[in-house]
Amino acid sequence: MDRSWIELNIENLKHNVKILTEAMPPECELMAVVKAQAYGHGACKISTILNKMGIKAFAVATIEEGIQLRKNGVCGEILILGYTSVKRASDLEKFDLIQTLTDFEYAKDLNSQDAALKAHIKIDTGMHRLGFSCKEVMAVEKVFEMKNLKICGIYTHLCCADSMLPDDIAFTRIQIDNFYRLIDDLKETFDNLRVYEMMLNPAKCVFGVPAGKLLGFLVSNRGIEANPEKIKAITSLAKLTCINDVQCLAGRIAALSRFISRLGEKAIPLYQMLKKTDDFVWSDAANAAFEELKRQFIEPLVLAAPVDHEPLLLYVAANARAVSVAIVVE
Repeated sequence: MDRSWIELNIENLKHNVKILTEAMPPECELMAVVKAQAYGHGACKISTILNKMGIKAFAVATIEEGIQLRKNGVCGEILILGYTSVKRASDLEKFDLIQTLTDFEYAKDLNSQDAALKAHIKIDTGMHRLGFSCKEVMAVEKVFEMKNLKICGIYTHLCCADSMLPDDIAFTRIQIDNFYRLIDDLKETFDNLRVYEMMLNPAKCVFGVPAGKLLGFLVSNRGIEANPEKIKAITSLAKLTCINDVQCLAGRIAALSRFISRLGEKAIPLYQMLKKTDDFVWSDAANAAFEELKRQFIEPLVLAAPVDHEPLLLYVAANARAVSVAIVVE
């Protein structure tokens, strides 16, 4: 005979479920966390009893725990709180398990698997362990658009919500505020997408990063800058030998026209070389204009959004052939 054992009172379990259910808003449902063998009480036994009481959602730590519940006939949602290797995506689908997503790269890797998966997004609201940062609104939005992931929920971990210590109460309130601020931002974004009937293509979107390439430009907190690759495509050109070369140059210049002041005036000698002729000659004027443009790209301009109520200056330059306009901040 074993030296110790556990005695479970089913009536006490039913009483606890009743009290918790009555304390929740009518639109909320109870999810029973039964990880680690329901904290030593027997996950399959407890979950089966809860199933019969109408509980339809469970949480476990690992995929093995989730599969064990399924094989023992537990019905309803089963959420995996911990990490699951993407190599087991087929098991997640087979046993109808819900996987927690803790960061964007993991979500992207799961989405790339040949399986239709259910998932919850975990938000880090202050513990700084696992989860999307509560500031990564755009990254979370992008996960919602992933083709093979059906997002069924979003949650956070309130690590000291049961404590009555003043510091713990204050920390929990900060966590709750952070969580609902993210939810409100997501709701506003998705409402706008629905109003304007817009769809996000994750393969073509760049969200949740401090800087990166967007529409051929470099975007950061400094502003919008010219792509160095596009600058090099111009500055690396040698002497042009035909109209096709000039057409290629004109196209590359047009892509960076926002970063060259008075481009219409400065590029006139180049544009004149576009006239059809049987005898193409690269003129000194065109060469001088080309070299001047190269010098302009040594320190290209940075385009920045204006600050509210900040004075702006409008500069207009005009001659007989071109008019240039720029709005600048002193």
